[in-house]
Amino acid sequence: MTDLVSHPYAAGWQGAVPATLAVATVPEGDAGMSGNVMAWRPVMAWRPVMAVAAVAAVAHLAVATRFGWHHDEFYYVVCGRHPMFGYVDQPPIAPLLARLGDAAGGLLGVRLLAIAAQLGCIVLAAALAARFGGRGAAQTLAAAAVAASPVFVAASMLFGTTVLDQVVWAAVFVLVTRALQESRPARWWAAAGTVAGVGLETKDTVAVLMLGIAVGLLCHRREVLRTPGPWIAAALALALAAPNLVWDALHGWPNLTMDRVLSRQQGGPLGSLLRFPELPLLLGGTALIGIWYFGLRWLAAPENREFRWLVPTAGVVVAVFIAGGGKVYYAAPLLVPLFAAGVTRMEAATRRRVVERGAGGSIADAGRSSASSTSTSSTTNARTSNISTGTDSNYSTNTSTGRGTGSKAEDSGGGNKCTGGSSSTVGSGSGSTDGDSSGDTGSKAEGSSGASRDYTGGNSSNIGGGSSRSGTDSSSANASASDTGAEHPTVAKALRREVRLPLAISFAVSLAVGLPILPPAAATALRGVNPELMQTYGWPRVVRQVADAAAALPADVPIFAGDFGEAGALAVLGPGDGLRRPVYSGHDSYTYWGPPAGSPETVLCVGKFRPDELRRFWGRVDEIAPITLPAGLTNGETAQRAAIYLCRQPRGSWAQLWPQLTHID
Repeated sequence: MTDLVSHPYAAGWQGAVPATLAVATVPEGDAGMSGNVMAWRPVMAWRPVMAVAAVAAVAHLAVATRFGWHHDEFYYVVCGRHPMFGYVDQPPIAPLLARLGDAAGGLLGVRLLAIAAQLGCIVLAAALAARFGGRGAAQTLAAAAVAASPVFVAASMLFGTTVLDQVVWAAVFVLVTRALQESRPARWWAAAGTVAGVGLETKDTVAVLMLGIAVGLLCHRREVLRTPGPWIAAALALALAAPNLVWDALHGWPNLTMDRVLSRQQGGPLGSLLRFPELPLLLGGTALIGIWYFGLRWLAAPENREFRWLVPTAGVVVAVFIAGGGKVYYAAPLLVPLFAAGVTRMEAATRRRVVERGAGGSIADAGRSSASSTSTSSTTNARTSNISTGTDSNYSTNTSTGRGTGSKAEDSGGGNKCTGGSSSTVGSGSGSTDGDSSGDTGSKAEGSSGASRDYTGGNSSNIGGGSSRSGTDSSSANASASDTGAEHPTVAKALRREVRLPLAISFAVSLAVGLPILPPAAATALRGVNPELMQTYGWPRVVRQVADAAAALPADVPIFAGDFGEAGALAVLGPGDGLRRPVYSGHDSYTYWGPPAGSPETVLCVGKFRPDELRRFWGRVDEIAPITLPAGLTNGETAQRAAIYLCRQPRGSWAQLWPQLTHID
């Protein structure tokens, strides 16, 4: 029997073994290893996970275009029409995608990108739960937790860097976790680096994730840093991010200027610290607090050493964002591993309770009846059917105690585990610690975490509902749970019963406050909770008002907008209302696309200007009309008294006025 712990593949895996495993035989001499190694092949429960994704997709699609464009989406599209390697407030990928989405289907095309990113987060959460050892129930509930979390639902209401950032983080978590589990992890490290590099071209916050992962590995998986994988990933990420980094450097690092402005708006580190509890307590879903709390405890538990790198990763991410005065939702993707870990722990604890109530008795009886017939062949099958992953390499087969092949005593450290491989005797208590021949069916209670784990191999019987198999008999009437990713029906039903109400409450709240489901009047009332809903309402009306005001003016009179949202709305929607005048702004990346040609003799100004502010640049300023919405409705434009002004008698040329008209905020 090969001592698995001695292989680099198994380094650091003396702790808890994920529930869904497959046992693979490696030929002698392959890569210096012989005997058996664990091939980490958690089985995805695709049907229920995709059902959750389908429900989320329907909910989003039903209201995807109900109100209209968000002012940020206008900006992304316009930036995409001015392709560069970087912009004042973002790398280039989001604008490029927005331009493609707009060209393909207008607003719906853009929103489909956001919905696809949200569905990606949902599926990746399930995949991460599978990597943690979660079966069908855990995977489905991990997906449901993300689908029901307000911070994920609201982010995917509109297209932007936030929803893309969330799916990138989720993918990196899954890929790094898999790289740490694989015997040949190079391609998974390369994939993680590639995704991180693409993420850096989407939102700079991915750099904080990379820093957090580096610290997490240094704390708990230091041996991995002595392999080339993580360094390959970092090199790939930096190579992909290089064009944007060069652009930022050549333009004086405007992204850092934007970061400082946003930090001041948040009240600096203190303001960010005071607001941070909003993320786990409100934005993550008040009804879901228990899930992420269990997840944090599960990740921090000593027996889960292989996943504990995620704890310092989360700590570093939160600390950096707070120290930089970042927005609360920047750290929201951390909820993906916390949700996945939480439901995995809950599933294991539920399985233990089912076992304690005797739900697994029939399976255990079947295991005991077959123990005597299979124990005689355990010696010859040991090399191909069993793996010991304990902290010492002793391996024993004890027929006198009723334990079947793969049984191993646990030492005082509590970290030794065993798997039954393809043995048909796991029902006789493999991994039991009390020596009772009627021990738990392939499961073991974890004292410190309150959870239970399955230590059976990919084809072994277990309380998860799979049937017993052996190397000579594959005609069992029931498929193994590991083959389908499913949990035992009793366990799955009990777990769903525990969490369905919190999930339903959180999903309902998320739909109400995160998507434009309620009438505009109700969305106006909710502006204090989520102002972004009404930021998608009323833009066609604004464009028509400006088109009416511009109709009587000469064709060469330009439009100067106060911010990128107003300028973007006029640029994207204006042609549909016959408004084909050039539109300029001094806000953020618009500063690179001006000043206008010609003279500022007569300019139509639109936005949240104060008349006295405009009089600094023009001697005569006349208000044509305020921007309005139907009675009782309010958005950012009407709340800040946006209006249309006709400005004449300039106090200088465009070249003289432009530096004072530009602003980054």
